[in-house]
Amino acid sequence: MINDEKVFTETDIGTYVTVTTAEGTFIEQKVVSTFCLICGEIMIGTMAAAGGFLARHEHFHQREVQLAEIHNQA
Repeated sequence: MINDEKVFTETDIGTYVTVTTAEGTFIEQKVVSTFCLICGEIMIGTMAAAGGFLARHEHFHQREVQLAEIHNQA
């Protein structure tokens, strides 16, 4: 079992781990690699963490677009 401070590397991709966080224990989480299609940032971690990474990036980049549109209208 590992905690939030585990550093995953490319050698971990495809393995399964049990992770304990403040939210609970995630049993047999697959370690995956993903990246943001907009900025190219890469993330290696559990599938649950990767989903959060992608959701946060989507939200961030959508906000960037909104702010750019507001700025261009001014």
